[in-house]
Amino acid sequence: MIIGRGKLYYADKWIQIDRPAMLFANPVVPYAWEPESTAQSGWYCVFTEEFIQHSERIESLKDSPFLKLGATQFIFQTQNNWMKSQQFSKKCCLR
Repeated sequence: MIIGRGKLYYADKWIQIDRPAMLFANPVVPYAWEPESTAQSGWYCVFTEEFIQHSERIESLKDSPFLKLGATQFIFQTQNNWMKSQQFSKKCCLR
């Protein structure tokens, strides 16, 4: 979850982040962050090999459009779904 303004560089592209956004990062793609505001925060989840290899998850992750090379990997949050996304992300990521 990215909270703050800046440019996110990935592969040979970049995107302007000007509102809360969820990023689904592919481990084979290089990323860099260039902040454009002093207020920066967010959190991230790193999934272990054990978690990913679970039989039910491996198939859904392989089929996920977010993890395919060249796919859109961002979901910009609207005010309406921001609170739900924040609660879900914190619940999943801060165990």
